[in-house]
Amino acid sequence: MNLTCVSPAFAFCFAQCLLFVSAQYAAAEPSKHVLIIGVDGAGGQYVEPAATPAIDALAAAGAVRYDFYNEGALTPDPPEGYGASGVNWSTIVTGASAEHHGVIDNSFAGAHFDQYPHFFQRVKGHDPNLFTASISHWAPINTEITPDEHTDFELEPTSDAAVRSAAVSLMQNGDPDAVFLHFDEVDGAGHGYGWGGPQHTAAIEMADSLIGDVIAAMNARPGVVAGEEDWLVIVTADHGAAPGSTGHFASQGLPNWEVPFVVSGPSVAPGAPMQRGSLRDVASTALWHLGIDPFLAEMDGAVRGLVVPPPTGVVGDFNGDGVLSGNGAGDPDADDVATFLAGWLVRGGGSIEERYARGDANYDGVTDLQDWALINNQNPTLGAALGRALTHVVPEPAMFVPSAMAIGSMLVCRSRGARVEGSDDDTTTEY
Repeated sequence: MNLTCVSPAFAFCFAQCLLFVSAQYAAAEPSKHVLIIGVDGAGGQYVEPAATPAIDALAAAGAVRYDFYNEGALTPDPPEGYGASGVNWSTIVTGASAEHHGVIDNSFAGAHFDQYPHFFQRVKGHDPNLFTASISHWAPINTEITPDEHTDFELEPTSDAAVRSAAVSLMQNGDPDAVFLHFDEVDGAGHGYGWGGPQHTAAIEMADSLIGDVIAAMNARPGVVAGEEDWLVIVTADHGAAPGSTGHFASQGLPNWEVPFVVSGPSVAPGAPMQRGSLRDVASTALWHLGIDPFLAEMDGAVRGLVVPPPTGVVGDFNGDGVLSGNGAGDPDADDVATFLAGWLVRGGGSIEERYARGDANYDGVTDLQDWALINNQNPTLGAALGRALTHVVPEPAMFVPSAMAIGSMLVCRSRGARVEGSDDDTTTEY
């Protein structure tokens, strides 16, 4: 055939074939789904040593830390209620700080859920056809926080086993897009027998078994088997408590404040480091996976475990000019190191572009050592340049680099998998 003399009819048919093939590739993109699993009272220091094969399997396929913070750790001199359930479940499902959502204890008095809504409302605002479900053993999560008008399926079972059964049935017979589950009996064992005792540990291990049943039902869905569904699973808790205590209060410190955070699924690359975050990150991470931008919504959390690439695609291109250059002595418009220095310790929200332009590489609302550690991990050469420049702007400069390196190591300890986008481009770089 002489390809220079193609008939109009052939050209038309060929174009239609290309459109058909393109449509097939587009249709092959898996749909995104989210499953958030909350285990009340399962503090990080108690979950980590327990026998939890289901949680361990999720962690091995994704990322895990046992030292994410609840609201008690994030507020100076926190009210005792910041170490309890009402405050922290409100933070988990809204992505808002306690200061913003207004809840200070289990009474839910003063809540501002009209201004800082449950993430289901944002899901429905994005696509009203997405199916949302909340199955909570602790009823106030549904009755006080979860909006009926944005929830397609709502249930308050009276046992953790019933939560498991309802969730398994939903996975087998429904078509959910965003699911929230709450298990309560670990908290009950802590109140009844003391945190960290054998009964409390046994309750954690039982909850893990129930979680395993739900994950098995999810993985058996035809859409998952066929690779047509991409489920992001997040497992977390609201609080722990002091060892031996039968109550939980913010003043208990780290045993109360530190909670597990597991993020797992096809969109999470296993084995990469994950920085420590907080319960404010749960909703933001879930929304990002569903294709909803939490940064434009001015939510308080960051995205953990998923790729949030730099606006220009170039790691460290803080001034957005597409080129890495500078040593901190130049104009920020042409010097990425100077741009980072100008944003040092500056707090603020805004879009991804606005945050990155301040050097906020992890988009958590402040440019600090976590951002330096992240950049140093992604691009050690740039990290070294930033470290040298920072010695001139922080107190006791001689101590900065070793301290920062030590802190950077701490930020990724006990971590197993948040994928971070590196830069393999061949852009000319000057430091």
